Amino acid sequence: MTTAATPDEETRRLARICENFGENHVYFFSGIGVGFRGRGFKSESDRAAGIELRTRWIIVLWLPLIPLGSYRLRRSKRMGPGGKIKRILELHSKEPLAWRQVFRMWSLTAAGIVLLLVVYYLSW
Repeated sequence: MTTAATPDEETRRLARICENFGENHVYFFSGIGVGFRGRGFKSESDRAAGIELRTRWIIVLWLPLIPLGSYRLRRSKRMGPGGKIKRILELHSKEPLAWRQVFRMWSLTAAGIVLLLVVYYLSW
């Protein structure tokens, strides 16, 4: 039997997740980094609130290879220094790995690799 977490415990748990969350940079010239792929909703209330279920990946050559975890996120825009608009990912919670997103991304990655091989062999 589980007990409900107090608001203070929930705040500490979310802060711990945010510390491990880190930066999510994909270096555009090399296509290597960590980023989010996939988009889904855990419930209709999440859909109405704009909270997405997304999977964080290790990305190589712009192809997602290794899933690191799934998160409930909300994307928003805020005014940054100098009047620039900055995109923000608001973390709501860490979820179990969304296997449907993982298999969908792996199938797209496999299709991308096959396409690259076909183009490579046809160019000979």
